[in-house]
Amino acid sequence: VELHTLEDDGVFYLIDGSRKGFNEDDYNLNNPEGALWTLDARYTDVEIVEHVTSSDNRFTDPIAVSAHSNMERVHEYFRETHDRYGIAGDGTSTISVVHVTEDGEAMENAYWNGVFMAYGDGGEFLDPLAGSLDIAAHEMTHGIIERTVNLEYRFQSGALNESFADIFSVMVDDDDWL
Repeated sequence: VELHTLEDDGVFYLIDGSRKGFNEDDYNLNNPEGALWTLDARYTDVEIVEHVTSSDNRFTDPIAVSAHSNMERVHEYFRETHDRYGIAGDGTSTISVVHVTEDGEAMENAYWNGVFMAYGDGGEFLDPLAGSLDIAAHEMTHGIIERTVNLEYRFQSGALNESFADIFSVMVDDDDWL
């Protein structure tokens, strides 16, 4: 998979700085404004979050690569189809975190927490969730809903929130929407 990455002092990071809003001449590696950024929770409940790095721009973690690639594809869908630059619409960073656990156990879920999209590695019933384009689109749509209409996540508005996220997750892959 071809990815947009960032090289800093001989180390490559899963940071896509090719998007509107990123300043490649002036950025903070630990808060790259305007980037698509994939981080690793290192099999914790997000107590630890570290960069995903490579010394040769070849990333060997398929879950991190999938999360980064899918985030790029979803970002491009919203930019090309809806003229929306990122979750907030203003080109600020979009963050994915992989290898997230729940209560220290493998998590068979993904979620938007108001700051980032978190992906569990699956388990007994599911494969790693970052590998699914529609899950990435679903979670990113939750962020967009929060930043636009901020539907309260309960009762009918919560059902609408889930429904909109489901609909957009299908529309991102228009070659296989059935």
